[in-house]
This record gives sequence, structure tokens and C-alpha cells, in this order.
Amino acid sequence: MACGGLASAQQVVVTHGNGPILGGSASLIRGNTTRASFAVGVEPWWAAFDRTGARFYVVDRRPDNGGQGELVVLDANTQTVITRLPLGLLPGDISIQPLGTKAYVPVTGANRVAVIDLTANSEIASIPVIGPAHVAFDATGARAYVTTDDLSPAGALTTIDTTTDTVTSSITFPFAVGSVAVSPEGARAYVASAGSVVEVDMNLRTIVQTIPVGETVGGLIIHPSGNEVYVEVVCVTGDTTCSQPGSVGVLDRGLGSLRAAVGVGNQPQDMTLDPRGRYLLVTSATDHALTKIRLGCFPRRRRPVPTKDGTFGIAIRPNGPTRTPRPPCGL
Repeated sequence: MACGGLASAQQVVVTHGNGPILGGSASLIRGNTTRASFAVGVEPWWAAFDRTGARFYVVDRRPDNGGQGELVVLDANTQTVITRLPLGLLPGDISIQPLGTKAYVPVTGANRVAVIDLTANSEIASIPVIGPAHVAFDATGARAYVTTDDLSPAGALTTIDTTTDTVTSSITFPFAVGSVAVSPEGARAYVASAGSVVEVDMNLRTIVQTIPVGETVGGLIIHPSGNEVYVEVVCVTGDTTCSQPGSVGVLDRGLGSLRAAVGVGNQPQDMTLDPRGRYLLVTSATDHALTKIRLGCFPRRRRPVPTKDGTFGIAIRPNGPTRTPRPPCGL
């Protein structure tokens, strides 16, 4: 492995959303080097690979089209566009169901969640949800969990049966919520709210605790072992203008508190966990960089890899059978 960078065989795609004038693009990075850069839409934000790594998907917000976004489907080997699927007003992050057959895209402005068949590359269902913004799954993929846009004064966490693609229940909150992560067995959900992470008992449908972590929380990811939740802290405590570097906090589920925090540069935008649960990758738009955090009892930041302007979304390309992830701290 190159010192501080990615494993030499590991490929990642990073999106760059530069708007209608400069146009959008994506970069294919391996090790410390950008191996290819190619045009993708106008304002590509989020990205994901299918389970085989043969295709990847980019959500283009299309500000040039009044925010009527698209899902761009690309061949991962040639970086060429296969098709574009219309999504509607203000689409959010794309989430691949663990079974690998479907993708779910919240479309905030259209009050729906679009369900995409990844084999046919077509939309197969539209699920009504008010102001959806983020989607997460339990380990089996039997249920999807959707949070509302964080601009709504009252938030909600909606559960979807992914077999029938229908809403089965919803929990409302007296405060705005953002991103969501769900424990592998589906018993607990972790929801971002302003500068805190709210732990929710999904069986009792009640709040267990609220954990302060900073001024502004971005993304949330739970380790496949279920032991840790990774919290993207866009603005650290006391930094109301977000002028200081952000961080990724490690929330120990057993302790119910942060046990570590790793700096990742100014205004982190997106993060993803490698399939084996060994490290996190975090993008920073302000620093134009990709940061790797090696997980463990003492998580460590590696030297950032430089990227282009407007860096936002990130996805790791699968490169073989996924091994069972080990607990990050040997628990």
C-alpha cells in the first residue's frame, strides 16, 4: 500500500459538482493517483457501485434544469454513460439495498422515494414519503429507513418494507433530523439532529438517548459488526461558522458516547466504509482532498489524497468476494 493512500488495487470514484458553468465530473482514484477524470452531468453529488463493481451510479442534481435531477448509470470500466433516469426535484443520496438488486433514491422535492431495478436500469416503484432525504437499511435489506429533510422543523423516520416497497410505519420527532444509520439487526436507529446523534429504539419506537457531538452533523455510518457508529462532524463544538476543520467521531454503542475523533479537513462532504470494515474514506470540498481513516482501537488518519475542485460524493468499487468484517477494536 502506498504510504498514507489507498491500497494499490482499490479503486474509488469521487464526484465533483461545479454547477452549470464549469459542469460536473468524476475521478477514478487508485492509490495516491487520479487515474481518470471524466464529465458526468452538471452537479453530480452522490455515487454508488453495484455489487459486482461493473456499474456505478451518480445522482446529478441538475441546477440547470430547475433542480429536476437524474440518476446517471455508467459502465465502470469505460466510464461511459449507459442511461439516464429522471428522478424529479432535488434528489438525495443513492443507497444500494444489501441484496444488491435495487437502489433507493429519496427525491425531496417530489415527496417520494424512487426504487431502481439495478438489472434493468429502470424505476420500478415510487413510494410516497414527505420530504425524504436519507435512506439506510438493516443488514438483511428487508427494511429501508428514511429520514426527512433536515430543513423540516419536525422530523420523521419512516420504515419501508423492501419486498412490497410500501410504508409500514413512521416515527415523528419534535425536531429536525438528517442522516440515519441502522444497527444490523434493526433494533436501533441513529439519527442526526443539529449537533447531536439521537438513538432510537425501533421496537419501542422511543428515543433512548441524545448524544452531543458538535455543532453540525453530516453523515452517519454503522460498522457491520454493530459495535461502532461513525459520525461526520461538519462543524466542531463551538465553531458556529464552520471555519475550523471537521472530524469523524467514533461512537461506541456500548458506552453510548464518542470514544475518539479524527480530524478530516474543512467541511467534510461525504464518507463511505470499505466493504471489509477496515477504513473510512471522507471527502472535503474546501480542502479538495480524500482522507483515509484506518479503524481500530486507536483510529488513525492517513495522509490525504489531493482531488479536484468541488469534491463531494465518494464510492468504493468492489474488487472481489466480501469477507465477514471483523469488529474494529477486536470486541
